[in-house]
Amino acid sequence: MWKDKGAQVVTLTYACTGAIEELSVAFFTAADFASFAAMQIGGTVHAMVQGPSG
Repeated sequence: MWKDKGAQVVTLTYACTGAIEELSVAFFTAADFASFAAMQIGGTVHAMVQGPSG
């Protein structure tokens, strides 16, 4: 975990079944609480933001 003046980065690894055995996702939170996540699959980085669900 990395922190600086309220900002932080946390990386989690998920165990999967199928084509990808493990998936690492980095979760970024800025000092103003803006947040997003990023993961790399097949050499491509995918950035994700929160959205409504349900």
